[in-house]
Amino acid sequence: MKRGSFLLEILVAFALASLIILIILVSTTTINKVSSVLYKKYDISLKSKILLNRISKELAKNTPPVFGKNPIINLTNNTVEFYTVRINPNSDNITPIIITLMVNSTPSGKGILYILTKQEKDIAGNPLNTADQQMFFIESEISKFEFANLENVAVRIYLKNRFILRNQKYEIYYKVDVPINIE
Repeated sequence: MKRGSFLLEILVAFALASLIILIILVSTTTINKVSSVLYKKYDISLKSKILLNRISKELAKNTPPVFGKNPIINLTNNTVEFYTVRINPNSDNITPIIITLMVNSTPSGKGILYILTKQEKDIAGNPLNTADQQMFFIESEISKFEFANLENVAVRIYLKNRFILRNQKYEIYYKVDVPINIE
């Protein structure tokens, strides 16, 4: 046995172990970066879908044909107002009413707070109940929400979210077209 060969073997083993640890550390860091981006996209996507689903369900279930009219009364970027009917379960009375859905957004901390307000009114415009509000928080740097009228046959709900993660910009777009019933 040569003198110093044991030291050489230890140095080679130490170099190989260091290389293996370095490879594991780099791959773990890369996996962590990718998973944090995927988690952020998933979180924003899920919360956006919940908001759009809630609004589209309100529109779809509340726009039956009303007296041969287009049910949409007023449509702006953040408000849609439409005719609908309420059927009294104790009798065959059908009462026409107006429903207003309004979506307001406010920057809040590290994201956007969306407030969906639903107000029911009689035909004269008098409130029938207190406004129902639901809040949705989306962790996004910039967010844009709007309604659009598609030739009086559908209402488009559009939501765009932009966020920055690890110095890269990401954008997620959603469009939902909700058909409206015209008699």
